Amino acid sequence: MKDSLRSKLLIIVGGYVVISALWIAFSDHLVIRISHDPGVVQVLNTSKGWLFVVTTALLLYGVLRRRDHAIEERQASLRAGAEHLKAIYDTVNEAIFVHDAETGRILDCNQRACEIYGYAHERLVSMSIGELSEEGSMYTQARAMEWMNKTIHQGSQIFEWRSRRSDGTCFWTEVSLGSSSTGGQRYLVAAVRDITTKQAMEEVMHRAQRLEALGVLAGGIAHDFNNLLAGIFGHLELAKLALRDPDVLEAKENVDDALAVSGRARALTQQLLTFAKGGAPLRKVQAVGDLVQKSVTFATTGSNCEASFTFDKPEWLCNLDENQIGQVIDNLVINAKHAMPRGGRIEVRVENTLAAAMPGHLPAKDHVHVSIRDHGVGIPREHLQRIFDPFFTTKAQGSGLGLATSHSIAGKHEGHIEVESEVGVGSVFHLWLPRARGRGTSSEEIASEGNRGQGQVLVMDDEDFVLDVAGSMLRRCGYEATSAKNVEQAVDLAKTALATGRPFRAAILDITIPGGPGGKEAVRLLKALDPAIRVLVSSGYSSDDVLARPQEFGFDGSLPKPYELRDLRLAMSRLFSADPMATTNSPPN
Repeated sequence: MKDSLRSKLLIIVGGYVVISALWIAFSDHLVIRISHDPGVVQVLNTSKGWLFVVTTALLLYGVLRRRDHAIEERQASLRAGAEHLKAIYDTVNEAIFVHDAETGRILDCNQRACEIYGYAHERLVSMSIGELSEEGSMYTQARAMEWMNKTIHQGSQIFEWRSRRSDGTCFWTEVSLGSSSTGGQRYLVAAVRDITTKQAMEEVMHRAQRLEALGVLAGGIAHDFNNLLAGIFGHLELAKLALRDPDVLEAKENVDDALAVSGRARALTQQLLTFAKGGAPLRKVQAVGDLVQKSVTFATTGSNCEASFTFDKPEWLCNLDENQIGQVIDNLVINAKHAMPRGGRIEVRVENTLAAAMPGHLPAKDHVHVSIRDHGVGIPREHLQRIFDPFFTTKAQGSGLGLATSHSIAGKHEGHIEVESEVGVGSVFHLWLPRARGRGTSSEEIASEGNRGQGQVLVMDDEDFVLDVAGSMLRRCGYEATSAKNVEQAVDLAKTALATGRPFRAAILDITIPGGPGGKEAVRLLKALDPAIRVLVSSGYSSDDVLARPQEFGFDGSLPKPYELRDLRLAMSRLFSADPMATTNSPPN
């Protein structure tokens, strides 16, 4: 612009000099030719001077007038462009803020910003970013300055921000932040878009996807439970017929088979509870090898896959929930079977891994390493990062829960699970569980058939069949059982027992009683009446922390549902393990 103006001025000055020189030379020569009379020459010289002045003035006027006209046209064009840009600036759907790059101060904003935030223009440009952001959160003036500095040094940035309107309501925005310079001054321009509706739509879509996945899950659960119930009913019916013959051996075999299928049903419910709420592990110190072998053998029974086992000796112990870790192994074996639809070998290794030999990205502690390798189709690289995500599955009938649940369980055990895979070669899943120091506790040592209890036991549950089964099991163990369906009944029975001089030695309390207080309230009241009473908490909802840490809630132990006679005998034996008068050695019933 400046170079163009300078060139035009040089042309005008140069032209004026040339014309002036030609005029002087031409006019002097013309005057000499016209006359030699001094008087006439003087008049002509005067006239030519005035003629030059007038001519020059007219020429300059024409040039200047033309320049002014061009300037006026340019200014009009600039005004029109500015008005056009202003119209765009004020009518775009985004709020636009112009900030000082050094201080972050708002220099200007458009009309849409005023509409979105609910402030007049004068008020809005006087506010700070912090005043326009959600209070008491990470969205502060300092955080905004970090984004500005990042924009200056790294280029344009796009991020989400919690903004606040004049009425105090907060909403989600998407901020596109860029920088520009004008006249040596650097500015930052923020385009802010209200994404509340967008996020609501995304949430609806996510909810629909979750419902679709839950529909697949529900269908799979119904299918699995129908199969399990068919096995349970079938075996019980056969046992009933065998008792008519009577064929006690066949009846026992069928009952044992029904119990085995019931165990699978329990494992399925535990898997659902673990996925739903995290399933706090109910741990004990034990070896991993036997558990792995039993789980793999059970999962491959009846399939076209065979398993090979390699174990380190002696086996290290781990502090684990055998149901949950068994569930992890089961899920990994099922995944391996699906990867080899035509059958094949599943290689299982259980190794002791010293801290120094652990992979660099895992804690440097002693671990038991379980690896399960298949020689199947493999997992595509693009799926490896998502394979442990909930509901992610590449199987038409899959729920996407197995590996997600396994990942959750490993984390609850302070362990780790990961996978290596190559398409067309196969996959290997690695499970690391921290080593536990000390000696494992044998259930058989604590609760053998010959250990019989004595005394009265109170059972509180809202389900009649649970009370019936628990009472029969307790009597089988040598105890006297009394039932209550709620806290009020339980407390009244405890008071009566104390008054008659035969207090309850123990109580088994359901943690949840519909329509009223449950086990947490009951244990407080019972121990206030009789501090000597020993109390077990029982629940089918294993995610409750009470089952994992019963002592923190006033209980003396826990008994997860569903439980077998062996589980009940074990829990009661542990409850009274420090009381030599609580159990006696006698033949079983």
